[in-house]
Amino acid sequence: MSVFKRLRTTLATYVPGLGAAESDDGLDPPPSDDDVYKRFGNKSIGVWCPDLGMAKLLRTRGKQLRTMGVSIDGSVCLFGEEALYLCERALLVLLPSEDAAEPLHAREVYGVCVAGAPAAPAGEAPAAAPAGAAPPPAAAAPRHAPCPLHCYWVYAHLRSLGYASFRRHAQARADGGDAEAPALWRAGDAGPPPVAWEVHQPSAQFSKRRLPPPSFLVFVALYGGALPPVADVSALIAACAPAAVKAAVVAGDGTVLIFEMKAGVPDADAQ
Repeated sequence: MSVFKRLRTTLATYVPGLGAAESDDGLDPPPSDDDVYKRFGNKSIGVWCPDLGMAKLLRTRGKQLRTMGVSIDGSVCLFGEEALYLCERALLVLLPSEDAAEPLHAREVYGVCVAGAPAAPAGEAPAAAPAGAAPPPAAAAPRHAPCPLHCYWVYAHLRSLGYASFRRHAQARADGGDAEAPALWRAGDAGPPPVAWEVHQPSAQFSKRRLPPPSFLVFVALYGGALPPVADVSALIAACAPAAVKAAVVAGDGTVLIFEMKAGVPDADAQ
């Protein structure tokens, strides 16, 4: 956990609620003596699958998975942002292969889970892998495109507020095949801004397999630039109705500001 905290402070300003350890202790029985992953403790265990661009879980633990993941060939699989969120909170151990002796290091997890993450903090050379350690997964065309780093910061912020956040249409099919990869809106992009996240308010009856309409949808723009033209935002609002549309403006240090969009006019949101 401390490794992730050091990396996070170089990538983004620490936001209260982000990166803090969460515990699911007591929800699951401890690993048995014959559990091959017992050495990692009572955590979820996953392996990164470059062909999918996702983490396949070999062992599941904790309440977080009630609002995460899809099912592929009988296994729970996590999108990159979901895997990174759990790794940051020491709830998931991510392996490069099922028989690997050591998990991926923090920078390697960032490298496979999100797009645009620096290989090492500024001014610091990448750490050398220990002798005999398994190499990081080779780059491949993923089944699901990686989440841009700025979009990940928004995802983590929303989850820290208690929302269940998903790629748009990720839960429309059990295997997540209809999921739309998160994307940034940049000045000059034509048409309505892309929806990065659909956001739901969880409840005692919440089920990711029977999702109600989202509470709101979020698009992501960079701080210091213009917001999309009024006509494009209005078109997005009309297309997403009755769900509200919010804009997440993200600074280079990871600060996230969220605004509700009403006919193209942003209203400062308490989030």
